Amino acid sequence: METLYLSPAGGNGPYRVWPTPEPIPPGAVQEGGEHLIELRDADAADAAELYVEGVALRPLRCRDGRAARWAWSPGFSAGVAEAELRLRGRRISFSLETDPALRKLTRSDYDTMVGEVIGDTLALLAAGGHRRGFAAGTGGRVPPLVRLEYLRSRAHAVAEAVRAIDARPRRTLVAEETAEPYWKARTATGSEIVRSLASSRALRAADPAMLPAPLQGHLPEWIRRSTKRSSLDIPEHRDLLTSLRRWTGWLGATADLLAAEKSGDEEAGERRRGWAARLRVSARLLAELPGLPLFEGVREGTPRLGATPLFRHDPAYRRVFVLAREMELGIAPVFGGFLDLPLVRTYDIYELWVFLRLVRTVGEVLGTAPDVSALFRGSRDGIELATGSASVQIGSVAVAYQLPFREYWDAADGRGSMSREMIPDVVLASSRTGRVVALDAKYRVGRDLNAALDSAHMYRDALVATDAGGNRTPLLTGSYLVTPYAASPAGNWKETPMPDRLLHPDYRARHGFGAWTMRPGMSGADLRSTAGALVRLVEP
Repeated sequence: METLYLSPAGGNGPYRVWPTPEPIPPGAVQEGGEHLIELRDADAADAAELYVEGVALRPLRCRDGRAARWAWSPGFSAGVAEAELRLRGRRISFSLETDPALRKLTRSDYDTMVGEVIGDTLALLAAGGHRRGFAAGTGGRVPPLVRLEYLRSRAHAVAEAVRAIDARPRRTLVAEETAEPYWKARTATGSEIVRSLASSRALRAADPAMLPAPLQGHLPEWIRRSTKRSSLDIPEHRDLLTSLRRWTGWLGATADLLAAEKSGDEEAGERRRGWAARLRVSARLLAELPGLPLFEGVREGTPRLGATPLFRHDPAYRRVFVLAREMELGIAPVFGGFLDLPLVRTYDIYELWVFLRLVRTVGEVLGTAPDVSALFRGSRDGIELATGSASVQIGSVAVAYQLPFREYWDAADGRGSMSREMIPDVVLASSRTGRVVALDAKYRVGRDLNAALDSAHMYRDALVATDAGGNRTPLLTGSYLVTPYAASPAGNWKETPMPDRLLHPDYRARHGFGAWTMRPGMSGADLRSTAGALVRLVEP
């Protein structure tokens, strides 16, 4: 039987991708590798063609006449790639899912990170007094690349979750009242007959003796009967149906917006057309769902899912509820240069994620609402994150993003670099104590962290403060890396191997140097623990 296999770079697999796809472990198909796709047991295999996102893949030489091979590198198309096999006049469509590099984050971690970036943005906006309505439509501005990739992955997950509910939906009993002619209502009860006499014309029975004496020989022409039937028309299904139609319309409108946008850059135009096609595929995927038996006889509801007991306690419904919240985050009109990045530049998004997570969590730790007036600006299309450096004041603690430090002799406050301008990713500073901590967000894990230490050393040694007499003292109380790498080192820090030693609490406390773990999906308690420890460094 004709079969298509994918062999990821690195020797894993192969995994069947058609006709019956096999699950591929997260992180197996990495964004930067060159992977092998092989067609086996096919007639005229040498004439087969394979397209990914509309681009023909390069065929490889194959000795077997019933097999064909292609090389595929996802590059900037990481995420869910639409593929098409053309074989003997047939066009066979399937999907290929890829991940960021395995040593960093899996695809689900990436989706979590983007969702938290957008979620933190909206939460900080609300904390700062903004009350702008979100997700009102596509507006006239093309959504950025990261939001589109995020939404496309969520749409596929929504389709799977809704079909899981369709297999075992919750129902309710609905009371209905029907009217039957007296001669058909042979099983009508006495109370139904008496109640029907009040609303129907009374007829004289041909043989009054056959009727109970209280009826005095009369019958209602129509007998109204109450029955109960099983129904799928429950509030959760109504709201889900309305939300699906809303998301479908948003994806379709955004695809039209992308396809209609004009540009003199041929490569950018091709990229937009490709994204328009992908969004239309996602829109069609969602458009099919209202036709499922799950929604038979279901009326329209509100376009937002509420936290009802069913959505909270039933695992299948809870999954849809979580995905619906993520879809709402994705269509919220949040813009900014950081969102116009391909997946291969996830490290830039990670830096912003660390900043926004810290701003929000430091505010929770201190019990003070952050002043985000300098972080966002509004427009007719939505809310845009400020580009370049930004500083958020939270009580006496400032959390700054990409704060530049000029040469100290040119700085008005005498604080700066001894050599050249330096820009740490995140800085925490206290106006009460004068203490400063620099954080360098590194999208690296494991032994790759060793090579990232140079920046932490550089900030610790080169950033200084000067007094009126020109005397220099180190500016930083601590200089640390922030990484998605997680470890729980114990025992003597001197005996802990690198890079786990960087995360050892005693090592960090002794040297004012090391690393902190911040990974997408961390619990609120873990985030507050990290943020609280960093705050105590600047305000003991």
